[in-house]
Amino acid sequence: MTATQTPQHRVPRRWLGRVGFARRARPMTPSRLTRHILLTGLVALLASCATTSVTPVGTASYPPLPAASPVLVFSSADEVKKPFETLGIIDHNDPGKYQILTLGDSIPALQDKARAIGANAIIVDEVRPVKSGLISTGIHVRARAIRSLAGDQ
Repeated sequence: MTATQTPQHRVPRRWLGRVGFARRARPMTPSRLTRHILLTGLVALLASCATTSVTPVGTASYPPLPAASPVLVFSSADEVKKPFETLGIIDHNDPGKYQILTLGDSIPALQDKARAIGANAIIVDEVRPVKSGLISTGIHVRARAIRSLAGDQ
């Protein structure tokens, strides 16, 4: 053997069973396959959960608005031309697993929460990207749920 050659090591067959090389995987039966698929789906669902919560502000309480009613979106309080009342602070967090999220992706969730507390508009106060992986960028949004005091906006 020359200096550039490496020795060929052979592993005795009797060792293979001890270190796991000779073990065969159990066959994938339909029930095991179904269990693996369900477990993988559950893990993926839990890992990519977005949360949206509301912190009520003040003592006013209104009934929820219908799902089809519009909820206007403003980027600052200066854009709202009519008097309004703040009903709550909405926080939306979405880690965006394997996605790159923007403010537009979180608007429907914010509008749904605003409707649930009787608000007919939101003012987006804070938008922050959240790095949640190598290619994933989630989003954190904080907005005020408001209700116009002078009819529709």
